[in-house]
Amino acid sequence: MDNKAEENIVVSICCLAYNHEAFISKCLDGFLVQKTLFAFEVLINDDASTDRTSTIIKEYENKYPKIIKPIYQSVNRFSVEGGGMNIRYNFSRAKGKYIAMCEGDDYWTNPFKLQNQVDFLEANSNYVIHSGKAKVLMQNELNEIIGNPLSKNTYDITDFLTKNNLITCTVLFRNTTVLEAAFKNLMFGDWMLYVQLLSKKSGNLAYVSNDLYSVYRMHEGGVTQSLIAPYKNDKVHLRQIIAIKRFLKVNYQKEDIIQINYYCLNLFKYYFINRDYKNCFKIFLHNFWLTKPRLQIRKYLSFIKHN
Repeated sequence: MDNKAEENIVVSICCLAYNHEAFISKCLDGFLVQKTLFAFEVLINDDASTDRTSTIIKEYENKYPKIIKPIYQSVNRFSVEGGGMNIRYNFSRAKGKYIAMCEGDDYWTNPFKLQNQVDFLEANSNYVIHSGKAKVLMQNELNEIIGNPLSKNTYDITDFLTKNNLITCTVLFRNTTVLEAAFKNLMFGDWMLYVQLLSKKSGNLAYVSNDLYSVYRMHEGGVTQSLIAPYKNDKVHLRQIIAIKRFLKVNYQKEDIIQINYYCLNLFKYYFINRDYKNCFKIFLHNFWLTKPRLQIRKYLSFIKHN
C-alpha cells in the first residue's frame, strides 16, 4: 500500500477491540498487508481493555502513525452506552469513501480484499455493500466456511428482515450517514447497519462474493459464544427483528413468518416453564404485532394445555 496522501483516503477500516491481546496483532497485520492502489486508514476503538490490548495497539500506532488511529477509552463505553460503538467512535471520524469492518479478534487472509471490493463498488453504483466468505476458527482449528447462506450473489433489503446474511469481517460498504438511535440495545449492530444501508434508497443491493476474505474467530469471550443458551439466541434475534420493524415498513415473506413464529414460540415456552407469565404475555403480543393473522395460536394453546 502506498499511503501517499492522508487527505485522499479511500477506505477507513473500523475495528472494535476489547481484551484482545491474544488476537489483535494478527488482526492489524491483516490490515497492513493489504495491496491497494489507494490510501487507507485504520480506526480502532479500544474499549478500556484490562489486558495488554492497548499496549499492543500503541506499538502499531508508533510504527504506523499515519495509518493506525486509535481511541483508548478510560471507561468501558459498551457497558455504559450499549450498541453503536463503531458508529460513535469510528464511523464518525472516517475519512474514506468506503468503510470496512473487522473486530479485533478476527483477521483478514486475502491481501487483495480491499482492492477487489473497491473495484466492484466503483463499477456498480447500485450496490452499497460488498461481502465475501470467511473460515471459522474454533479451538485453534479452522473449520467450515461461512458466508452467502442463500447461495446467491445479490441480496436486497428483504433478505435482512429476520436474519443477518453477511459476515462482518468480510464487509465493505459506502460511507454514508446512519441513524444512531436505531442501534440502541441491539446485540447485532452490523445487521441493523445493513438494513439501513439497503433501505436508504430503493434498489440498493449487497453483493456477496465467493472469495474467501477472512477468519471469523469463535472463542469463550466472543459474542457468539455468549448466545449458546437457545433462549438467549432467540431473545436477541427477536429483539433485532422488532427493532427492524420499528425502523421500516416491512412486508414479510412466508419464510420470515416461520422464523418469527419459531423465536416467539420458543421464548413463550421458556418463560411459561419458568412461570414468568408476564414475559409470556409480552412474547405473545410481539408475535401478534409482527405476524397478525399468521400467528400460530393453536400451537400456543396446545402447549399450555399439555403443560
